[in-house]
Amino acid sequence: MATAVYKRAAALFLNQDIDMVTDTIKAALVTSGYTPNFTLDGYFSTSVSSNYIGTPTALSNKSVSSVAVFDADDVTFSSVASGTTNAVVLYVDGNTPGSNDYLIAYWDGISVTADGRDIIVSWNASGIFSLDAGA
Repeated sequence: MATAVYKRAAALFLNQDIDMVTDTIKAALVTSGYTPNFTLDGYFSTSVSSNYIGTPTALSNKSVSSVAVFDADDVTFSSVASGTTNAVVLYVDGNTPGSNDYLIAYWDGISVTADGRDIIVSWNASGIFSLDAGA
């Protein structure tokens, strides 16, 4: 599975406007109706809009390692009624949609059709994503 970090999120990390451990970070199951633009997309409420299924779920036991790897517990989306997801989006659950509900990362490679059961997303054992240094 491939993960990409949104450009705006990377800038917000550098400005210390996103704290991956203390901020409420949520995961959402997105549909094929959402096509990410990693350079221009900034906010969950305006970019993803209604192109997700189930209820976005807060991540628990979040951590950032000394080598810039973000990780958290696997996430369970409870009783997802209908729809098909092909990716997961991570975002900050800010209190002002369109202003501080920042998109963070896009994780693709899943394909699940909801049928009322829970959908469990198991992150990679080495972490959800990392920030690599380089120019």
